[in-house]
Order: sequence, then structure tokens, then C-alpha cells
Amino acid sequence: MKLALDHIVYFTNDAEKKIEEMRERGLHAAMGGRHETWGTYNGLCYFGLTYVEFLGLENREMAEQETDNLLIRQLLHDLPKREGPGQIAIRTNAIKELNKRLIEKGLKTTIVPGARKLPDGTLLEWKLLFIQGGFENLPYPFFIDWEQRDDDRLEELKRRKNIADHPLGEITVEHVKIIVHDAKKAANKWGQLFGLQQAKEYVDEKLSAKCISLTLDGGNLHFCSPLGNGLAETFLKENGERVYSVNLSHQLSIE
Repeated sequence: MKLALDHIVYFTNDAEKKIEEMRERGLHAAMGGRHETWGTYNGLCYFGLTYVEFLGLENREMAEQETDNLLIRQLLHDLPKREGPGQIAIRTNAIKELNKRLIEKGLKTTIVPGARKLPDGTLLEWKLLFIQGGFENLPYPFFIDWEQRDDDRLEELKRRKNIADHPLGEITVEHVKIIVHDAKKAANKWGQLFGLQQAKEYVDEKLSAKCISLTLDGGNLHFCSPLGNGLAETFLKENGERVYSVNLSHQLSIE
């Protein structure tokens, strides 16, 4: 069973504005479409098959009727006050097998069908797997199965112009930083549950944090915990345990 970083969900009150910001930074980005049954819409910025989704509310009343999609529940909780990276989606090509494994590990899961209407009217469909709760105060990631081979999906995205050359050049996702109280415990738990190997430990001087990385195709996961006064500690106090940034090549980041 293959796992890969599929996308990072960035909660925003204005997806169009975020797409324009990405373009001003020399990145190719475009509006995605509408999730009609969830009351949301999005903009997309791709780096190969890994991308950042700028997710916004289009119809709060409709979104509030959604009970199974935990991402929408989190979005409703955060917006309009808290914008920024909010969740991680991991791609799988065997969602039923993954679901069985997670249940065997004692987790409570839900599989939810997803759909988005593209600007040309085409309906794109997929399946999502959500895990109830999280470790400590950090929600677990969710999983997505596009029910399509990666090569075929890549060509389709290029055909639709979702994936195109960035004006800045070739850009990739290097890792996602997640700020938590205890990086070692969080990395160990996610590694054990999802079969991810630890790669390295290091100190991030800018954040004033100790970080531990887990290896994942498409972009590694770096769990960082504060070493004292600094950006990591301030972020943790203000936001709790959550995704902090998407770190790209060429020393770029989306925070």
C-alpha cells in the first residue's frame, strides 16, 4: 500500500486573494472549483502531485449541516478568525485496506465520498478517510483516494492547466512543519500508526525548536517542539498544536 503527501489544506476567508498572492510570488496557481454539498470552494497551487489547497467557505449554513466530513468541521471552527495551514491530506491507493488497518489499531474511522465541480462543469470525485480525534491536541491527518493512477492523474491535471511551470522555475515541497508540545512523542505516534520512518533530528534556530522528521513521498513531515522563548512557543500558545508551514525548495514557504 502506497502513501504520499497529497496536499496541505490552508483555511482562508478569501481563496481568490490567496491565489493572487501566490501568482505575485512567482508561483502558478488557479481557482479549483466548488464543493456544492459542503458549502466550500477552493484555489490550488501544485508542486507536482503535491499541492496546497486554499479552502474557503461559500455557504456557512450548508457547511454547518455536514457532520461526517471532519475537515469541514475544523474549517468552521477556525474561520473567520484563524487563517493558515490547517490540515494534511495523505494519498493512498487502497483506502479500504488502510481503513481496515487503522481500525485494527483501535482507531475510529469514517469514509466519506467527495466531489467538486470544476469551472468547466465537470464533476471530479474521490473518497476521503477521516480518523476521529488525534494524538494529544493534534488532529490526525485525513486520507484521500483519487481512484486513479498517479501517472494518469498527473497528465489530466496538466491537461486542465492545474499543473504548469512556475514562473520561478521548478519548485517542490520539501516538508511540512507541524508545531507540537512534544515532537518525539508525536513523531513516534504518527510513525507507528501510519508506517512512517523517522529520518533525522535537528534544531530549527529560526523557530527555536527541536524537530524530528518522518519520511513521506511528496514531502516529509517535521514535528517541532519549542526549546524556549521563540516563534514556536509563541505559535503554540496562540494556536495550539497544528500545521505551521509548507516549506518549498528555493527557501520558500507558505505560512
